[in-house]
Amino acid sequence: MIEIKHRYTRAVIHTVLADTLVGADLRGANLREADLFVASMSGVNLLGADMHGADLRGADMRGADLSEANLRWADMRGVALCEADLRGADMCWVDLRCADMRGANLYMANLRQAKLRQATLIRTILPENVPIVPDIDAQILAIIEKHPDLFDMSTWHCGTTYCRGGWAITLAGEAGKDLVRQVSSPATAATLIYAASRPNKPVPDFFTTTAAAIADIRACAAQKE
Repeated sequence: MIEIKHRYTRAVIHTVLADTLVGADLRGANLREADLFVASMSGVNLLGADMHGADLRGADMRGADLSEANLRWADMRGVALCEADLRGADMCWVDLRCADMRGANLYMANLRQAKLRQATLIRTILPENVPIVPDIDAQILAIIEKHPDLFDMSTWHCGTTYCRGGWAITLAGEAGKDLVRQVSSPATAATLIYAASRPNKPVPDFFTTTAAAIADIRACAAQKE
């Protein structure tokens, strides 16, 4: 038997009649603010579960079904979500920094204010409203080479000057602006646009120096997706 406790009060909030959470059926479970730090939960069924504010840091949730789950404000830093089903999940304000989301399904997920810095989004299925910018690095490089003063990693947007993420949004046109409004975060929008535009490559670091960003853009533009 496994007792799942509240992360703050340490009270038992759910009991699982098994000796492992791997492949467990927790559909619709109330796991608000649960302590699931580094839990082994691969293949777990959490369809429609309430995991608002749960501590899932470093948890193994590969192949988990989290569709329609409430993950608002959950701490999912470093979580393994490879091939996980997150369709329709509410991920508003979820912290997914350094999460491994390779091959995960985020179709119709609410990613408003989600933190995605250094998350792995290779071959991730994204919400359908995320625009694709063809040859995104080559397009940004062309701007840099023609107007180097219009690229500055110290600011997202200042007049007609943008950073790498800012140019990703700008090149996406109205769809890029709409995405920023929907997710309420330029960093989240830029991350999603880059993930959609080059699905087989890691999302770049939007918080590096201008020189380092230009060097990486040149290298990426020289490669074919």
